[in-house]
Amino acid sequence: MSIDLIKEFPKYERQVYQYVRDRVDTYFSSPTHNKLKTKYHSLRSAIDMNGHAGANRNFPKNAWFSKITFPLVRQAFILRRSATRSNFRNDPLITVEPNGNTPIENAMNMQDVLNQNLKSTRFRTITFTEIINAAAACGAAVTYSTWQSDTRKYQKTIAHPALGYTRSQISSAKRNVKNHFVHPLNYFQNPNCNEPTESDFQGHIKRWNLKDLIAEYQKDDSNYIKENLKKLIKQAVESIVKSNNFYSSTDVADPAAHTVDIYHWTGTVNIKGNEDDTTTYYLEFAGDNIIRVQTNPHDEDIRPYSIFRYDTRPDFWHGNVDTEAQMPLEAYLNLLIGMKGDNVIRNLEQYIFFDKTALNSADINNRHKSGGWIPVNLKNNQTLQNLIYGYQGRDMSGQDMQFMIDEIKEISQRMSSSVDLRRQADEGGLQNKTLGAAMMVQETGNQIE
Repeated sequence: MSIDLIKEFPKYERQVYQYVRDRVDTYFSSPTHNKLKTKYHSLRSAIDMNGHAGANRNFPKNAWFSKITFPLVRQAFILRRSATRSNFRNDPLITVEPNGNTPIENAMNMQDVLNQNLKSTRFRTITFTEIINAAAACGAAVTYSTWQSDTRKYQKTIAHPALGYTRSQISSAKRNVKNHFVHPLNYFQNPNCNEPTESDFQGHIKRWNLKDLIAEYQKDDSNYIKENLKKLIKQAVESIVKSNNFYSSTDVADPAAHTVDIYHWTGTVNIKGNEDDTTTYYLEFAGDNIIRVQTNPHDEDIRPYSIFRYDTRPDFWHGNVDTEAQMPLEAYLNLLIGMKGDNVIRNLEQYIFFDKTALNSADINNRHKSGGWIPVNLKNNQTLQNLIYGYQGRDMSGQDMQFMIDEIKEISQRMSSSVDLRRQADEGGLQNKTLGAAMMVQETGNQIE
């Protein structure tokens, strides 16, 4: 028989905390998360063209004089991002269709409500842009939906029939479903489940400002564990409450900011003696304590997470994307061009040979002290014309690898969903330039798209 964890929470609090904490830590130490983390950092470095900075595991640390990086991965990222934006450029972004016997009028009204909700929350300009950028970069994006009911007071200039234009205080109430972008590295679920909707739990880590957490509590304190929340607030006032699992590209320790990293959990809690419970719970915990617990607040037991993927995988919840296929090509091309650049730089150096018994290099360096006079000790049959010999090597490094560069560029074109048919063969274009071949490659690109 299952346990009512809401009514008996004080009795099972430590068991519940240990259960959700262990499940979360298992995910963040799993190959699922580690592979996503490695993939994200590698692709992000390549997209930002920092492949030779040494932080990218798929690129050797640059030991060359030349710092050259070819943007094959960045090009694939931009093409994928642009194609996705183009496919969703028209309104409505999401179309509502009637289901079953639902009247078409109801669907039309729902469409208007949905359009206004997306517009009010600026979904297209903020959240959807972040979704496209993350999915095009590493093959996965995550959003978290919340219900917002806010009342705001502000000053507004209005026309008064007797007093003319006056400044008055106006109250505005907004009720929206807002979608928040969650960085893929801050999302967690059952690591053994490749389909997120089938995972027994889902969640994410969010960095809260202390003032926002207090404001959230003041709006509705019914589901918070007050004593635990007071402890957390006290810790945040004194220092930062930080999670080692939280990822931020601009993570700067700032004690004055008073931030708290909070885990948001949605899923079943099958502690010992409660293994048969199918109830979905929503919990928030930080540090060593749970600060909020309740049953799933969403209708029909819906979980508030949406996962966006281009190419799904059978082993991990995160998918693949075009940029991954370009990584080995870019790494090898950077290696070849790095070698080429080094040879070019070295061959720019000029070597000067002279007879050290006939000429002293110190006298050459001190010539300005003697008014330009440089003493020499000419031997028999030796003249000033043959006293010094200059040599500069010839660069032969590009002849044997040009075919490899062309081959790499052509492979890159073949793997792209947007093939540039205007390139010549010696510029990395296709070797077969016939109309039939061009149509076949274009059709393949369309299918990939």
